[in-house]
Parts: sequence; structure tokens; C-alpha cells
Amino acid sequence: MGGPKVFARVQGSAFATHIADTLHTLGWPALWVLRTQSQIPILADIIHYLPDVCINTNLDGDMLSSIQAALSAPQALFQATYCIWPVDFPLIRPETLQQLANELGSCDGAVPVNLNCTGHPLIVKRHTLCRWISSMPHDGLRQAMFEQPACIRQVPVLDPGPFQNLNTPDDCLAACPTPRE
Repeated sequence: MGGPKVFARVQGSAFATHIADTLHTLGWPALWVLRTQSQIPILADIIHYLPDVCINTNLDGDMLSSIQAALSAPQALFQATYCIWPVDFPLIRPETLQQLANELGSCDGAVPVNLNCTGHPLIVKRHTLCRWISSMPHDGLRQAMFEQPACIRQVPVLDPGPFQNLNTPDDCLAACPTPRE
């Protein structure tokens, strides 16, 4: 993508802008996991406010190490529920996140599903996430979820955003609406 995905662009805006706007619409707090301190002012400039951040210092780290960094951040210590939102899924609608949160109920987590395909983000209760992370899975969060089953509600959604993994510039072009003639 030519740089950190959080700063990549789709539909005329940075991934971070799409995510920040969605969270702002819902009034949900955000804790951004970045790689370096130098990314903070860039992110702040893009989203137009100084965000809460933590730094994932594991240079070889993946999403799992980012979650571990976030869980240990002071801003996250007292949250009961988390929205694990990979940055490469920036086009999720606010109503989809709200629907996931509303459907959580007594389950440990909720994920969007469409045509038997699960997507992102994962809404999960802290105790479950901590249990998964404490197992130190080598193959990521999916392995922990498989090895330590929990009640994860699959919530049917029509929003294509949870299923649009934007990993390449071509993915971003494909996600842009085509102009009408």
C-alpha cells in the first residue's frame, strides 16, 4: 500500500478518516494502535483531533500483538467490551457496528455474517478477549478462538464493508463506486 494502511486512501479519504467518522457517529471511544510515535501527529491531522493511542513496539507483530498492546494501555483497562476493528476494513457503516453491539446480549462476542461468510469487526467482552490472548496462540486470534470456544453470535448484515478487506491499491479502486453516466 506504499505505507501504513491507516493512512491509505479509499473513496477519497484515508482509512483512518472512515473509521474515525463511523466511531464518532456512534459516540464510541477509539484507541488507535500505531507502530511509532511519529505516526500520532499524522493521524491527528487526518482525523482532526488528538487521538488516544498506544504503540505496538513489536516490529514483527500482527493483529494479535496490537490487541495485546491495546489491552495493556491505560485507556483500555476498564472497558467491558471491545470492538476489534482491523484497519484494512475501513468501510463499515455505523449501523452495522450498532447492530453488532445490540446483538451481543449474553454472548461473549458478535461478528457480522453474510452468505455464511464471517467478516469484521469482532465485538467481544473483555474477559473473553483476555482469555484468548492469555493462551498466547502462535497462529493469531482465530487459533485462540478455535482452541477456546466462546459464544460468538453471528449477526446477519447487508453492509458489504465487513467483507471488503482492502489490502492492495486495486482493492481500494474496486471499492470505489462507479460514476453514473
